[in-house]
Amino acid sequence: MPRTLLPRFARLLSPALLSGALLFSGGCAYFAATPPLDIGKDEHQVAKDVPAPEGFVLDRARSHRHERDGYRRFDLTYRRIEYLGEDRVREFIAKTFPAAGWKVRFIWGLNDTHFLLTRGPDECEIHVFEDFGDRYTQMEVSVHPRETPDGVVVSRKSLSSKPLKRAGTKATLPASMKRGK
Repeated sequence: MPRTLLPRFARLLSPALLSGALLFSGGCAYFAATPPLDIGKDEHQVAKDVPAPEGFVLDRARSHRHERDGYRRFDLTYRRIEYLGEDRVREFIAKTFPAAGWKVRFIWGLNDTHFLLTRGPDECEIHVFEDFGDRYTQMEVSVHPRETPDGVVVSRKSLSSKPLKRAGTKATLPASMKRGK
């Protein structure tokens, strides 16, 4: 090919090669429609005031429920086995939990989202996160009392076997420590 035709040939061939490469490359992104969530089926609802989103299934092995004489404590794990988008779950919580009587007190988190809600004597902490590798979205809901039916403030440390550092609680000193030092 003569030297003068080479630049012109390269200019014509470059866009064709680029468009062909884009057309036949599948890419590695995962795109799916993520419509707003509604409340799920009754079989996955533990309590009427603690709604679970549609498509999420209660993981019974990781969840437990305790109710007795006006006292209740739930630690629930819901999982949806497909990528959904944490934003849709946040929208669901912000819409349905206040409709069920909960007041959103605080939202925090960068990679994961945490909600702190209150309703009467109960406090609810929700943790939402995604796992892109295994393609699931998980929502962990913890409902526990802020006070006992007698009006005494409940220490969260006494409610669980492992001490938890959560928002809204004051740290207490062991009885053997001196105050002021």
